[in-house]
Amino acid sequence: MPASARTSASFLLQTGYPVRYSVTDGIGNIVVPETTLMEFQTATYDGLAAGIYTLNAYPMLGQCMFNDYFEVPDLGPGCTQVEGNAWFDQDGDCVWDGGEVGVPGSVMVIQPGTQYAITGGNGHYSFNLAAGNYTIAQTNPTLVPYCPVTQPVPFTVNGPIANIDFANNSTAPLDLRAHINSTWARPGFSHRISGGAANNTVQATGAVEVIVTIDPTVVIGSVSPTPTTIAGNVFTWQIAELDYFSAQGFIIWTTVPVGTPLGTVLNHSISVSSANTDTYVANNTDSETRVVSGSYDPNDKTATTSSRQSDALYYINEDEWIDYTIRFQNTGTAEALFVTITDTLPEELDMTTFQMALASHAHTYTFKPGRVVEWFFDDINLPDSTTDLAGSQGFVKFRIRPVQPVIAGTVIENTANIYFDFNDPVITDPSVLVAEFSTGMHAYTDPEVILLPNPARDAFEIRGLSQDPSRVTLLSIDGRTVRSFSNANGERRFMLSGIPSGAYLVELTLRNGGATRLPLIIERH
Repeated sequence: MPASARTSASFLLQTGYPVRYSVTDGIGNIVVPETTLMEFQTATYDGLAAGIYTLNAYPMLGQCMFNDYFEVPDLGPGCTQVEGNAWFDQDGDCVWDGGEVGVPGSVMVIQPGTQYAITGGNGHYSFNLAAGNYTIAQTNPTLVPYCPVTQPVPFTVNGPIANIDFANNSTAPLDLRAHINSTWARPGFSHRISGGAANNTVQATGAVEVIVTIDPTVVIGSVSPTPTTIAGNVFTWQIAELDYFSAQGFIIWTTVPVGTPLGTVLNHSISVSSANTDTYVANNTDSETRVVSGSYDPNDKTATTSSRQSDALYYINEDEWIDYTIRFQNTGTAEALFVTITDTLPEELDMTTFQMALASHAHTYTFKPGRVVEWFFDDINLPDSTTDLAGSQGFVKFRIRPVQPVIAGTVIENTANIYFDFNDPVITDPSVLVAEFSTGMHAYTDPEVILLPNPARDAFEIRGLSQDPSRVTLLSIDGRTVRSFSNANGERRFMLSGIPSGAYLVELTLRNGGATRLPLIIERH
């Protein structure tokens, strides 16, 4: 029975079997006297001081006492929170009336200290702060906040919760957005394709048409919701209207046929259009490439730039957005009751441009101190992979812009932490993008190719390449050759002796004439 301290004021207990327990503080004082918690009950305790606590538990179906420890962190003197709602104030009275729509995914900037909060699907936000004087400003460029009158809004944290609501108008033109994603593809196993269409504005869409085209290699299973028409591997939905800030999701379950060669590339796409004029059509389409593989790391974070020319390089003169996908799978021995994902976004990314795209299951998401994004899948009841391989998988997908201007050589790197119930986190391998100007070399010949380790110290190895490279060249970010390896013997491991720390590009010249570049970080300790 694990314990979790989620704030400086409370902790929560949950159990799958009857148990007697008590809680003591760091010097042995009884904080919670002996209590019985029945099967699948929860108990929450508030008002705890910061410190280390001991949970003394005696399972009623077992014979042994066990102890667990948890910490209630010190969030600073007078720590409390600011919270509120942002909505489209249709009648302009600064009151959230019935029928008016909350604004989801609206980023708030809190100063001083530059912290960020974000509204959830219902337009509500909250953020913990230490005592002090602050301002908060809504950054959504499609909105015109007019209540409160003073913007940014000054407020004080001194104990009670500060409540600040934002009433908004908007004259931004209609903007529809499309996203698509898919799970891992393995011969003989289920392959789930998820799509979504969203209205980013408070403008009427009129009739909306969504078209999803899936790779003809896969075998179609169930589709939800039922399409208006199906023509081979093309699915079309006709939607009467997408309401303000609303979205519609689509799921297509397929199977990768047994015997599909490893390395086969599956291509899926989605497009959305409306009866009313959509003035920004660049985000009306999205595509997904998935390589059929035999084995994989089931928990990962990947990045794809908006030009779709590379999963490793951000082309300064061609790319605008970065689409991130965090995938997870329960490889344990029992179902996970809830899943939490945290992602600390690096300083090179502009948090005010964050846009949530898709997720595999119902969830909430919030910003936490220190540029942390947290997704929480409550009551997900995610089965383990041995019981239900397809059902054990999930994902989140979001997009964000780099901080402008982007300088050649900028390295954008981060990882995600995936928590199944109260277990230690699964930490993904780093997702690494290196910014450079386009050179016309975009033949990304094999999406599964990676360099390991990355960051590297003494050597690196090429993995996943379907053919031996004829030459491997290590380049500086400005394109100068640092070291060139002639590769007549088909080597896959290359030494880095004498090369200083920094960001580099590895250019692979293939025997069929193709070429690709991948980023490599060298770290000397």
